[in-house]
Amino acid sequence: MMSLIWLAILMSFTRGIYLGCFVALLVVVFMSRAKCKYYWTKMKSLLKVGSFSFILLLLSFTFIIGDNPFEYAIARTLIALNNEAEFNDYTSIESEWKSNEIRATKVRLLFISIADNPILGNGLGAAINYENGLVEYFYYDIINKMGIIGLLLFVLPFISMICIKRSPCITTEDARLTYLHIIFLAGMVYFLIITASNPSMNTTTGILY
Repeated sequence: MMSLIWLAILMSFTRGIYLGCFVALLVVVFMSRAKCKYYWTKMKSLLKVGSFSFILLLLSFTFIIGDNPFEYAIARTLIALNNEAEFNDYTSIESEWKSNEIRATKVRLLFISIADNPILGNGLGAAINYENGLVEYFYYDIINKMGIIGLLLFVLPFISMICIKRSPCITTEDARLTYLHIIFLAGMVYFLIITASNPSMNTTTGILY
């Protein structure tokens, strides 16, 4: 199951999802090791088996389709970092660079708009005068609309989730509650990271979470 999920994440070819899932996984691993040692041994075994299964699944998938999706994923990631290496076999360099330029223009216009009223924002109808006015960078957009105060209120539920009890769990019941808390926290970390470049927190899914 883990290997199938990891393959689906890889096949999304979305850089924000890569980063969000990677950081969320780190949160689960490190916090479970520190706060919930009851499940740590089981988790290590699951990660080993899941990683091995993922490698086998990726090799099989690559053999069947005759191409390596992992290389394509790396290519898109390097392009986002303004790396000029040639990846013409995997993606369109021209379209990727054009997308990067459009995003950079939107960020520049957002900074100009935010500067007018950074504390309280310019109102929920505020938008940049570029294309249709919609932007992918949710945090810039929310500051533009509701200011720094609005952004702080938005992340307040996440701040309250961070307060996981300090002592490691001892009983089985404590372990279940602590582990559940860690999982929900990691999920919120994922949403907050991916929202930086993909506006998922202002969708019904993000708001529900």
